[in-house]
Amino acid sequence: MAYVSNDQAQDDIYVVRTSDPSGGRWQISEGGGEQPRWSRDGKAIFFRNGNQVWQAVVHTQPAFSHEKPVLLFEGRYRFLGAVGGYDVARDGRFLMVKNELDIPPTLTVVLNWTEEIRRVISAGVAH
Repeated sequence: MAYVSNDQAQDDIYVVRTSDPSGGRWQISEGGGEQPRWSRDGKAIFFRNGNQVWQAVVHTQPAFSHEKPVLLFEGRYRFLGAVGGYDVARDGRFLMVKNELDIPPTLTVVLNWTEEIRRVISAGVAH
């Protein structure tokens, strides 16, 4: 099982055997991590660290081990809390929601909106 823990004063990704939780724990990320996802074939763990997406190749036989994580890509994508905001398909492609931070949010305020509705309706009836 891959999970996030902040034992070292920062969030990092760890793996523990669910069949024997006392049999060892391995730190996967180096320098922070969140939102771990196993690849569908169980041969890698993906995780986010800020705007970066990382991959750590894992080996389960003869014993658990992992390779040093590598940066796959980075970009501004939405963070949806503990549930994630991304997933990895069987073919290894990522599904993520792009964060459009450069577009300022707009707010439209309509005063006397009932009068506006009456005007639009009466204009439509007149045609």
